[in-house]
Amino acid sequence: VAGLFEDQARLSPGAVAVQYGADSLTYGELNRRANRLARRLAEAGVGPDSLVGIHLARGLDLPTGLLAVMKTGAAYVPLDPEFPAARLEYMVADARLALVLTTTALAGSLPGQAAQIIVDAPAADDGADVADPTAPIDPDAVVYIIYTSGSTGQPKGVQVTHQGLANFLLSMREQPGLTAGDTLLAVTTLSFDIATLELYLPLITGAKVVIADRETAADGQQLMSLLDSCGATVMQATPATWHMLVAAGWNGNGRLKVLCGGEALPRSLADDLLARAGEVWNMYGPTETTVWSTCARITGGQGEITIGAPIANTTVHVLDENRQPVPLGVPGELYIGGMGLARGYLNR
Repeated sequence: VAGLFEDQARLSPGAVAVQYGADSLTYGELNRRANRLARRLAEAGVGPDSLVGIHLARGLDLPTGLLAVMKTGAAYVPLDPEFPAARLEYMVADARLALVLTTTALAGSLPGQAAQIIVDAPAADDGADVADPTAPIDPDAVVYIIYTSGSTGQPKGVQVTHQGLANFLLSMREQPGLTAGDTLLAVTTLSFDIATLELYLPLITGAKVVIADRETAADGQQLMSLLDSCGATVMQATPATWHMLVAAGWNGNGRLKVLCGGEALPRSLADDLLARAGEVWNMYGPTETTVWSTCARITGGQGEITIGAPIANTTVHVLDENRQPVPLGVPGELYIGGMGLARGYLNR
């Protein structure tokens, strides 16, 4: 993914890559900042098989830090500053993090003993140390570790690979589809794996990603206003967020492509969205198979909402208790395989 982004930065260095409030970075600026930070990480001993905590608020430092870690071949562990201290402390200890990226404002607030690198962006772009790293990245290496909710016990760290993430994004670029002319509004915390689509898919296609702050993403009126003012053509969110927008009186946008996932999509909500947007897509997949494993474009009507067909290089089967295929219409368990299958749970 880092290489795909670097390719795009060479193609369109002056195009706006990421925007947060009134501030923005072009592809060239973002790549140079990430390269500088990657150099600092490498000097601190970060490389393949290293784990780096990402303890950053939503903003321009977030994509900078993520890309920098990926450029070293290391893996990142999201540590949302808004999460309870006990959960953050558990993840730092369970992942045995030796290093965390954070900012001046957040420094010292993270539980645990991990060393910290302050990533606040420099005031000036002096052009020094900006070359792309040249070391090859092992596609089977881990690119990030996302912790499960822990609803069935202690949270477990899912190890997703560079290859799995790249395959997912390249498939999403084709369907539901994203182009350099798009603007994607990102509303999801990095600790929910669907955020990878929102942050990286625009950056490998030449599109623009607009990062909403936490307060805006949680308020129907504010989100509705930003959705209109930023000129978004794509937004991904859970049904709960789309419900919130509809309830706030959002009139819609015929140019908007709606991606909905993370929970079951009710037919009533789908119809509300179809009346307001150009396209509506239902997305499905567990963290353990790299974000979304299937997707379907939803149309109007009375039928059930389907989760669709597998994405690229993915297999999906419905099997019985003997792991034999069930006939059409008979319930079974969903088995997912392919390039997106995670390496396993960390330390388990």
